[in-house]
Amino acid sequence: MTQYHGKNTAVLWSQFNLSTYFNEASVKQEASTAETTTFGSSSRSYVAGLVDGTLSLSGFFDDTATTGPDVVLANALANATNPIVTIGLSGATIAKRAKLAQIIETSYEITGNFDDAVTASVEMQVTGGVDNGIFLKTHAAETSSTNGAGQDNGAASSNGWCAHLHVTATSSPTTLDVFIEHSTDNVTFAALSGGTFTQVTTSTTSQRLTGTGSVNRYVRYASTIAGTSYTYAVAFARR
Repeated sequence: MTQYHGKNTAVLWSQFNLSTYFNEASVKQEASTAETTTFGSSSRSYVAGLVDGTLSLSGFFDDTATTGPDVVLANALANATNPIVTIGLSGATIAKRAKLAQIIETSYEITGNFDDAVTASVEMQVTGGVDNGIFLKTHAAETSSTNGAGQDNGAASSNGWCAHLHVTATSSPTTLDVFIEHSTDNVTFAALSGGTFTQVTTSTTSQRLTGTGSVNRYVRYASTIAGTSYTYAVAFARR
């Protein structure tokens, strides 16, 4: 059994790393059921229905201009452009589990108390379900083109996939290209169809990709960098 301390939790919200502003994160996944009980049954029976999910964060108010959580969260409330969120409950490091979601922010609450720190909390409705995956790249600065380490799923999958890219900082940037690749043997890798993120130039950004079809047993990220440094993370989930 592997257990983790909550201090390592990472919260990546679009192009922002909000980890240091929160001290509690919750991911809820659920499925509806429809009853199929008939006359003559001695017990109730059900079939699984639609899956759903919600996220919540709580921590401390911070009004840093442009990148602080107050600006980010206030602007996201009921915004027509739904943010993407990746939460790593054991950290945003390669191979660690990641929860990937596109969300609608439903509430943002700030609480001030005369004898305590000002707190903030946010509630989110997931649209499209929570995807359970891993980090293919640790959230950190990268200064040169890289082929990431292949991650072993144990077998190929055939129900599609989802990938998140969070670029949270740049230094003397020019261009960054990020690709998802897969392999049958962890030696020869090929581009995953639909797994190429739009080229990143000089600004922080985030992207979400989804695809259908098969993914080979091993998967990795690959990058091509021109410029000094990009700080980013890549998360991937099989469906």
